[in-house]
Amino acid sequence: MDAAHQLALQDQKFERSTEDITVVTGPNGVSASKHGAQHPSGPAQLWAASIEIAAWIDGDIDAGAPLISESCRLEQLVDDDGLAALRERLTGDSILTVRVRRSNGYLSPEEADARRQLEERGFSFADPRRFLLVEVLPTRSVPALESFLAARTTPKTFLSADLGALTEDRSTGWYSMRRGWMGHDAEVSIVSSTDARMATMCGTIATLLSAPSEWQSAATGFAAEALLEMYNESWAESEEARLTGDEFAARLRLISIHVAHDDGSFSLEFDDADMFGGHGVHLDGTLTGEFSNAGI
Repeated sequence: MDAAHQLALQDQKFERSTEDITVVTGPNGVSASKHGAQHPSGPAQLWAASIEIAAWIDGDIDAGAPLISESCRLEQLVDDDGLAALRERLTGDSILTVRVRRSNGYLSPEEADARRQLEERGFSFADPRRFLLVEVLPTRSVPALESFLAARTTPKTFLSADLGALTEDRSTGWYSMRRGWMGHDAEVSIVSSTDARMATMCGTIATLLSAPSEWQSAATGFAAEALLEMYNESWAESEEARLTGDEFAARLRLISIHVAHDDGSFSLEFDDADMFGGHGVHLDGTLTGEFSNAGI
């Protein structure tokens, strides 16, 4: 899809009128995507760039226009240079005043047909609010947004009876800390959820930390069974570089434990000692001692 076609399609999806709004951006900055040659309309020339808006105020700020704390996206089609410039101007966790056009819900015939087919299969869609960036303006001072941003960026912690205080990483929604494991520190983390579920997830980590040698041996042994042949056949640079299962397992150094559910399951990430070019080794496990999904 050439640039002119992309821009024309984008133009149909937003109202013609513009308005000025002041926004608080999300924590992650500008993301961008570009569909490839496999797309029905061919490869895209322009990047679809966007940044999360966590809250905004439109209308007359002096007249007490309300703060809207509804997540949406601010987007724009850009070339490579435009993407670099946009990433410099639109940063995460900041307050910006921008001129925008609101989305109007339009779908191209191809998009409408794809949605219809998915809806027939039981999928449902909620159209998120979207704004097309027209211009970045001088930032207006809005005390309500400044207070909102200060509250969002104040570090949050979860106090676990098993582990102590874990600190939130807002870019991922995980709570994490570092704990000792086999003579070095590893990151341990859980997803944000209810206090009860998070306490159970911390209990899973505590169980692993209570017997690191046993869990290290079991996990790396499983990784060796799953990945040793691939290493020896495709990654070992010489006959002398080939390893036994025990040698492979001994090279794996735990980087992180991540728990996303309160059912005793967990994910482990290991440093691969450059066996796979630094890709790392990951696998899933449960407190019953079962492992799965070993890969790089």
